[in-house]
Amino acid sequence: MSGRTLWRVVSILPLVLLTACEQSTWLHVYRHIAQQEWTRSDTLTFITDTVAQEGQYTFEVELRASDSYPYRSLWLIVESRLLQPAFQRNDTVECVLMDPITNRMGKGVFIYQYTVSLPPLPLQKGQYGHINIRHFMSRECLPGIRDVGIRIRY
Repeated sequence: MSGRTLWRVVSILPLVLLTACEQSTWLHVYRHIAQQEWTRSDTLTFITDTVAQEGQYTFEVELRASDSYPYRSLWLIVESRLLQPAFQRNDTVECVLMDPITNRMGKGVFIYQYTVSLPPLPLQKGQYGHINIRHFMSRECLPGIRDVGIRIRY
């Protein structure tokens, strides 16, 4: 093998190894909050595809919020409902959006991106269903929440 070929192999090998260790995304989707205010009665539903591989899946809720969101955190109820075999779980999640000094903790400038991890989902091959998310704040209408999404990886 020539020196040039060996150099190419050595330079590409770390990239291949890093890619091989990365988790695969099973579901990553957002729902837009159309009215510029998220009301407590607006439940966001995410339909899941059929699970192809059994295992423990990482589960994250993702948010996009603007400066017009008036609170330091956002409380959510996340309901996971799957069939064949039946699986049901309810999570109450606090999404901390600002530190005590009211500095935004998300990434961005005018719209901030936040990611909150939930407990892993133990999924079995052939399961399918839906995930519902709604806010659990005392205020009926919340301004500033632009999008809510989920990311599930194995």
